[in-house]
Amino acid sequence: MKLLTQGDAQAVLVLKEAQIELERRHQLEVRRRLEVVGATAHFLLEPRRSRREVLGRGGG
Repeated sequence: MKLLTQGDAQAVLVLKEAQIELERRHQLEVRRRLEVVGATAHFLLEPRRSRREVLGRGGG
């Protein structure tokens, strides 16, 4: 995150989201911080989404 904040990096590339943060609430905070600095996160293995998320009924 330090590199992103300083402008030395523009994206994060990881295998899966849990490698950044294990808990979902922390993952959401990391995504928010990435948006603030104009950076993106790319996950090689897409996170599993709940049925509610797939159907567009909430869940983040």
